[in-house]
Amino acid sequence: MAPGDRDESLESLFEAIAKHTPDSIMVLDREARIQFINRTAPGLSVSSVSGTQVYDYVGEEQHAAMRSCFARVLETGEASRYENLFTLPDGTLTRWESRVGPIREGGAITGFIVIASDVTERTSAAIQRDRVFELAKDLLCVVDLEGRFLRVSPAFVETLGYAEEELIARPLLELVHPEDREATEAVFAHAKESEVTVFENRYVCQDGSVRVLQWTSRPDPLLKQIVAVARDVTEQRELEARLQQAQKMDAVGQLAGGVAHDFNNLVQAILGNVHFALSAGPSGEMQEYLQDIESAANRAAELTRQLLTYSRQQPLSVSRVDFNVMVRELLLLLRRVIPESIEVVFDGSDTLDPVEVDRSQLEQVLMNLCLNARDAMPSGGRLTIETESVTVDEAFSRTHPTVRPGRFLRVAVSDTGVGMSAAVRRRVFEPFFTTKPLGEGNGLGLSMAYGIVQRHGGIIDVSSEPGTGATFELYLPVSRHPVTPVEPKNEVQSEGGGETILVAEDESMVRRVVVRVLERAGYRVLESGSGLEAIEVFEAHPEVDLLLLDVVMPTLSGPEALERMRAIRPGVPAVFSSGYSDGGRFAHAIPEGTTMVAKPFEADALLGAIREALDARP
Repeated sequence: MAPGDRDESLESLFEAIAKHTPDSIMVLDREARIQFINRTAPGLSVSSVSGTQVYDYVGEEQHAAMRSCFARVLETGEASRYENLFTLPDGTLTRWESRVGPIREGGAITGFIVIASDVTERTSAAIQRDRVFELAKDLLCVVDLEGRFLRVSPAFVETLGYAEEELIARPLLELVHPEDREATEAVFAHAKESEVTVFENRYVCQDGSVRVLQWTSRPDPLLKQIVAVARDVTEQRELEARLQQAQKMDAVGQLAGGVAHDFNNLVQAILGNVHFALSAGPSGEMQEYLQDIESAANRAAELTRQLLTYSRQQPLSVSRVDFNVMVRELLLLLRRVIPESIEVVFDGSDTLDPVEVDRSQLEQVLMNLCLNARDAMPSGGRLTIETESVTVDEAFSRTHPTVRPGRFLRVAVSDTGVGMSAAVRRRVFEPFFTTKPLGEGNGLGLSMAYGIVQRHGGIIDVSSEPGTGATFELYLPVSRHPVTPVEPKNEVQSEGGGETILVAEDESMVRRVVVRVLERAGYRVLESGSGLEAIEVFEAHPEVDLLLLDVVMPTLSGPEALERMRAIRPGVPAVFSSGYSDGGRFAHAIPEGTTMVAKPFEADALLGAIREALDARP
């Protein structure tokens, strides 16, 4: 091809490029005056801009960046770039990226070629992404295919507590909880190939705390990156765990209460018959056997009381208590059972709100916690008891659903002992669960503490790690009004005067014991084995002076039977008995002012309750 033809061909090629490219192509002289332009922005023409400087069409604040770019090209002879904002006649703001190269003639730079591209759409998308990164409350990040952070959002930095420069180029696995690293590594390998990956793991923050993150990620094969967003679900998972634990403990409590109810009936029959046998004046050896049986039955009765306490079915005897005074008095007793190798520290607030609690039951809770702390420090250590009044807010209530915002007494019992694993922590309040050797504990101490605190409208929680000791925290609602003291009752004469008593008890062994007790005390007794049978007997015997009804019976409960019998004869006195200390699930139906005797009861307790009810008749 001849030189002239080649020049003509190149000119045609340039004209085709200039005509069809979406970019704006300009030729400028050294003073940035426009010598050629293939197209102009709306509102301008080629003729009107020719010979003018490119600075004339943008704001003065943009001139410095443009002049700096032209100066670099003149100085280095290499291409450079700058960006402009240009306002269209209709007021639309557009963004342009201009790439600047030198034009040489005879080895000298005589001007510039500028190719300007409208990057409004692309840049706007980038700006929006940047804003999303800055404003998102979720954790956003970009990682390479080796698992190193390329970009992290401010929320990511804030949640984990690391500076941004500490995270960039750092392998993400270094921040993952050690127990979750293997699973995270497997998920990450899968995420490189999958369109969308959803998973959950734990990250360790800069301060050592742990956050649970729920991830959604998508790979970008072209950029060889993975874009991921994480939601911090730590509080949600804690709430779910607490709800699951509460539901489990409630289910176990109901089971424990049912077992205790049935067991109390058996113990009642044993103790009643032992009482009759002992009152018959047996020989010395036989008396020893019976006393051993009685002792064992009483221990069994105590065990059922503990089960009922855990299942929140043991009645409370509430009084207004200064908790600091109670703790100090309790520490005097604890000094005798805690060795000198353990330092005991009491840090009680001077401005403590009083609480309304069953003092004996709360003393039992503290005693159990302190003795457990002692056992966790066989080589010595420190036992600390703290008390303070605190205000529980909405945030605390969200993670502790059984507690409403308000004023609470916080009691913390801490030790520097062996601590406990996560598996032990999850089960620590379950009845009969213990880590002590066989014969050194029945596993009911902490479960009973759990039930007592729940009965008082509070919560008990534990925090511990192996080798770091343990802290048990109690939150009890503070007192809002004074408690009226219960006046002591005068001693009641228990002997009968020939009155007729109708006994309704579905357990035949218990019924026989109760009938013997009443008959020996001088009462006339009618028997029935169910609520329905009791109604039939009652209708046939208008001389009945009092009803002794078991609370829980098949088909018809004691309270339901009483309601029907009082429809026949209003005001007939009644006494209830129950293997549940508070009447179990029928407690709400027991009429106010009606006496209830908890099984296993002593004969004198039953006779006293009956005599009192009879004497209260109008």
